[in-house]
Amino acid sequence: MSAGGPNLTRGLLQLADLRRQQGRLEEATQEIERIYKHLRERNAEKSWHMLVARSVHGAVLSAEGRRSDAEPLLREAFDDLRRVAGDRSPWTSKAHARLIDHYEAHNQAELAEETRALIRQP
Repeated sequence: MSAGGPNLTRGLLQLADLRRQQGRLEEATQEIERIYKHLRERNAEKSWHMLVARSVHGAVLSAEGRRSDAEPLLREAFDDLRRVAGDRSPWTSKAHARLIDHYEAHNQAELAEETRALIRQP
């Protein structure tokens, strides 16, 4: 995998998120671990790819019921993607949705609504 570039990383991120959505959490975790390793090898730990990976990882942890581990990853990834990529980025939008989903899944409607208000989709 170390020979791959940004397109490979994007594809792996999409695959990990798809596995999460399908409920294939162990496979999603394996993909995320591969992405983390790949990005570390490429010295890209501060890239937006890493932020997206952290968001997907947080969503996997949330789906596993690991709320206290998930929330910081989801929140930090969303906040950092807003700063790095802007509110209109599709990656920021997906991180935003993952954070809202997390709050809703854990019966935190007020936090979900506060987070939803941060970026209003057209």
